[in-house]
Amino acid sequence: MKKLHKIIIVLSVFGFLYPCSCMEPPPPGDAYEEADVVFSGEVTNMVINEEGNYYEVTFQIIDIWKGEYLEEITVLTELFSDTCGYPFQINNEYLVYAYSYNWEIYTNICTRTNLLEYAIEDLDYLNGLNIGDINDDGEINVIDVVLLVSNILDDTINENGDINQDGSLNVIDVVLLVDIILNQEIVPDSGLFVSQQYEEDELTFFYDLVYSERSNMNGLQYSSIQNQAQDQLLDTILLELDIALPPNPENKLLPLVVLIHGGGFSGGSKESRWQDTKDYATLGYIGCTINYRLTPNSYQEESELNQIQAVTHAVEDAMNAIRFLKFQSDIYSIDTSRIVTIGKSAGAFISLVNAIENDIITDLGGVSDYIDISSRVSSSISTGAVIPIEPFNFDEDDASCLIMHSEDYDPVTERTWEGDVIPFYEAIINSGNHAVLVPQPSNSHTVGVGPFDGYSEDIIPFIWDQLNLSDW
Repeated sequence: MKKLHKIIIVLSVFGFLYPCSCMEPPPPGDAYEEADVVFSGEVTNMVINEEGNYYEVTFQIIDIWKGEYLEEITVLTELFSDTCGYPFQINNEYLVYAYSYNWEIYTNICTRTNLLEYAIEDLDYLNGLNIGDINDDGEINVIDVVLLVSNILDDTINENGDINQDGSLNVIDVVLLVDIILNQEIVPDSGLFVSQQYEEDELTFFYDLVYSERSNMNGLQYSSIQNQAQDQLLDTILLELDIALPPNPENKLLPLVVLIHGGGFSGGSKESRWQDTKDYATLGYIGCTINYRLTPNSYQEESELNQIQAVTHAVEDAMNAIRFLKFQSDIYSIDTSRIVTIGKSAGAFISLVNAIENDIITDLGGVSDYIDISSRVSSSISTGAVIPIEPFNFDEDDASCLIMHSEDYDPVTERTWEGDVIPFYEAIINSGNHAVLVPQPSNSHTVGVGPFDGYSEDIIPFIWDQLNLSDW
């Protein structure tokens, strides 16, 4: 992609690019890697260059994430949008991704360059790059730990030291920084489990595999929003999952990614996560997406007990889906020691419950369809949910968690960063388990969890590390 942006710059320099045609910009992590210069700044001056084919746009710098540290930067962009020129305006603030060519810096509308106020996703990524790098030397090591302790003792504010981003520096941040250092592992830029290895037409698909069946409570429940009408006529609900298998020429056991859809325990379906499932399979993972029992909102809203019942049924089903996959591991070449669940919204809640209290539903009277097979997994990835600290037990051998959540308030769940997310995160850390906390944009509910979505820069390294894929 960087080569493509360079070609666009070269063509525009020589006047060969007309009209402008852009591909969809890459996610923030890829855009950062591809760009030569990344900064935010206010436009203070715009003039047409001597040749009359570019605006020379001068910025007063606010922040620089990549490139030489300067107080001012001048960027060239084409004069018109139909030749890919970016429509900068004086006194406005922008986030700029720029590329070097012939000792000049260029940008255009084909990059992620944007008004600063609309660059929330990019800023979340960019501002997370320096977390833990207390002295801004580009490395995170024991020197940063010493400096962080010094900052805490001196009551010095340092945003890079606020590891859990709770607005203060304390011993929790020191513990987390040490954990980052101890768990640092260089993830390759490409290769199996990191970048796309296969095309979709090379994958093998298994649809509607029945992993369990359950009696239909009062004729209310259903296995997916698509099947609601027909399932509510049945006494027994069939619970199904879909699998995407990558090529496996060496016939080795492969890591498994289980996608769990959201929908408030009343909506959604496995089909909504099918594209993500296939995308993970193109990286070399076995991908799976599951259905589970859904219960109408009208029933859930009648009482708290009804809601708990709906949630309990969904969690029980997801746990049985994991057990089924383990039971069938020889058929599908699943490495049962390398399983990660990824959930959105209600699916995130399910993923987190299983991470912290695998098999708990069986202990509470639920039914395991696969005796002596645990629903335990290696890791959980969630967006749009946290679980309450009570009544759960947090232990050091729980599944590790990557928690992605709105940085202040989730308008769907009404959970807050300070009141709910930080306490949950710290409960995991204090137990001795491993967790990573990633802030989402303000007032967001969920974000993309696929390997080609914007948060893949957080997700793929987490999976690589927690599934110990360097030793695969």
